[in-house]
Amino acid sequence: MYLKETISNPIHLTANEKTNFVNVENTLLKIYGQEYFPVKVKSNVRQTNQCHWQDVRLLGLDVIHPYESGSTLFMIYNNDDELVSQFLNLWSLNRDDTILYPDINMILPWKFIAKYILDLNATPKDLYFWTLLNHFSMDELEKSKLTEFCNPSYEEELLEYCRRPKRTIMEILQDFKESIKSFKIEYIFQLIPRIKPREFSIASSAKMGNHLEILASIVSFKTTMKIQRKGACTAFLEKLENNDTVFISLTKTCQFPLYNSVLITKPLILVSTGVGCATFRGIIYDRYVDDRATYIFFGCRRRDLDFYFETFWKKVEQSKNIHIFYAFSRENEKKVYVQNLLLEKSSLLYDIIVKQNGAVFISGKAKQMPTEISNSILQIIKDFGNIKLEKAKQYLSYMEFKNKYQTKTWN
Repeated sequence: MYLKETISNPIHLTANEKTNFVNVENTLLKIYGQEYFPVKVKSNVRQTNQCHWQDVRLLGLDVIHPYESGSTLFMIYNNDDELVSQFLNLWSLNRDDTILYPDINMILPWKFIAKYILDLNATPKDLYFWTLLNHFSMDELEKSKLTEFCNPSYEEELLEYCRRPKRTIMEILQDFKESIKSFKIEYIFQLIPRIKPREFSIASSAKMGNHLEILASIVSFKTTMKIQRKGACTAFLEKLENNDTVFISLTKTCQFPLYNSVLITKPLILVSTGVGCATFRGIIYDRYVDDRATYIFFGCRRRDLDFYFETFWKKVEQSKNIHIFYAFSRENEKKVYVQNLLLEKSSLLYDIIVKQNGAVFISGKAKQMPTEISNSILQIIKDFGNIKLEKAKQYLSYMEFKNKYQTKTWN
């Protein structure tokens, strides 16, 4: 059994040797990087109708740091107090006992480790988790099961137990309580991964003022075990209140050819579905202020359920250069999607893409949407350019090479 050499000379201190006070801000910055900084929550408002199954929040943050529209925010989140208590009780740990956290060579109390570092909601993705737990297990029954999970021949059993139901590390540890008793706690950081900050598209422009907004879906689902579960970060986000502090970093994602470029003067086609519109809201506001030609294709279910930023759309489309086309897929018997709208505007889009050298950007859930939109664009280029499909594909590839055709999607 090979143990990763991340903990040489591990230290585990008792409450009598503890450091009572941990500066959360300084410690988080040491762990995650100096690019993170604290901001205050200004607002946290549900955007979908209360009768809609999907809870989507518009989170407002008080931010004075400069950022470009279309950028991405990374947010550090933490485990809730109930989960922290469950973990500490399961391992029979005193909240104020301490251990050396090797990543930053710093002694930290378990209450901090359990709250801010260990990803207790993660699902193990490789065999190392099972191999390590099995290595220390002294319980005959549990060790037998762990040995099976370490064997590739039992992959189906592991899929059935862990991956399909998305069983969390915390749930797994509760199932293997006897093995925990003989596990060397110094190796906990090899067993349980560190919490990874979550990525969100920034749904605002710096031109809107000293604040920043993100649009976030509260992930909630029932597992195959019939357990109602929420995404770890969105459950954290859901509970945020005004004046709470969160730690974020800002970074550019899509290479929008809009700044310091001749393409800023060219027309822009923005295609988004659902919360994907958040990616483009800041860009749209900038182009509204600068009076640039922008063609927006936005799709959602219904106006009365999930029509995000309705007031914003009504404001910006008053400009003669902002053109918005809506696809409400569940309002009528005949479903209309954004790819249908693209084909309806084929002549206009061909003129923008080919004759005016415009750019196309797409944002939304992965699945079928990006492919269907790409197929619509290909059909437009092929039909109106009177060329073969292969030539149309070459043209689209050229646009991608020039960063004039980009997609930002997620699962």
